[in-house]
Amino acid sequence: MIYSTGAAGSPTSLKATIQALATANGWTLSGAGVLYKGSSFVTFTTSTTILGISACGSTDGTLNPCNVNNAISGTVGEWANATITITINTNPDMFICVFKYDTNRIQVLMFGDIVKIHPDAFVGGNFVWAGSNSVAFAVSSGQTNVNREYGGL
Repeated sequence: MIYSTGAAGSPTSLKATIQALATANGWTLSGAGVLYKGSSFVTFTTSTTILGISACGSTDGTLNPCNVNNAISGTVGEWANATITITINTNPDMFICVFKYDTNRIQVLMFGDIVKIHPDAFVGGNFVWAGSNSVAFAVSSGQTNVNREYGGL
């Protein structure tokens, strides 16, 4: 399991960090900006305050694209001061990034393969999720403002 910590800086710099760590650990970044490994395909969108993530089903992003992103968000100041902790797992492939933007405020971004063991559950496969410890976000691609709730750990 890979473990890394650092500063978030901005949505764009965190996207670059995620892509660099993932590609250094077996993921591939397509020319269309899709990060993939096995059956997991994800794309990222950024603004000055939001890092969005969305699932799709192909390296060019056109097969089964998800029209709703999950996202982590913060003010420009929160991004500048935030720390990140990243864990990369294999078998199943899973990427987890914890975005800590205040003493007791975090958001989490995850993607990869999810494996279910209950026969009545979703069969598993490609998944993405992002949100804070108190509310999950669903934002349209390109949206620049997200309402969020603050909560403690």
